[in-house]
Amino acid sequence: MDYNKSKSSTKFSAFTNDTIKSFAISGDTSANAKITWEQAAALQYKTVHWAAAEHLRLGEWSDLLDKVEDLISAVPQNMTSSSGGTPAPAPTPTNTVTATPTNTKFMLNDAEAALTAYSIGGNNYVKLRDVGALLKTRFDVRFEDGKARLYNHAAYTKTSGELAAIGKESKSATLSTTAFVWGDTGVVVTGLTAYTIGGNNYIKLRDIAKLFDFDVDWRDGKAWIEPDVSPYTED
Repeated sequence: MDYNKSKSSTKFSAFTNDTIKSFAISGDTSANAKITWEQAAALQYKTVHWAAAEHLRLGEWSDLLDKVEDLISAVPQNMTSSSGGTPAPAPTPTNTVTATPTNTKFMLNDAEAALTAYSIGGNNYVKLRDVGALLKTRFDVRFEDGKARLYNHAAYTKTSGELAAIGKESKSATLSTTAFVWGDTGVVVTGLTAYTIGGNNYIKLRDIAKLFDFDVDWRDGKAWIEPDVSPYTED
């Protein structure tokens, strides 16, 4: 390829078969060619330098570094490991997980609280309404206009089924589609992952504490809920 052509050219030089062959590592230039990770890295290196040289030849200095970085961050396809095996695909997030009842004891005001939880991914997930009922005046949850509206420092409005036993069997939990918003402003609550179990929203206890700015401490093998301690701290 001749990089010394006139800078008046308005487009890249033709991507010819000779160009493709100059990039080839294993000799296979077909679209479905299998190459190793090491070969893919070398191919990406060649591609980046070819593109950068073309931009320079055309006098396209603007955003050149951004364009090169885009090329570098691209994920090559059809790669195999140097041992010949095909790399495992990236894990696909699943909307359904298994929730297992925990034996965690929750303490509130120096007494054991009637709070039950499921373990999901090694974390305690509790029913949002259970925590609201337990703390009484820390926050309220109201379903309005198809959304869960959260009110901080408000008396909890009891419905039914709060603080009920959950049994000992594991259950299927699905990512909740409930939209959580702040009741006073309508602003969407971000950074909150909720799972639906038996029609109820379960949220990580620490996320609830962080959301409403109270503390949860782990000591003596128990989870201590401290509504009068703020701000929330990560242990």
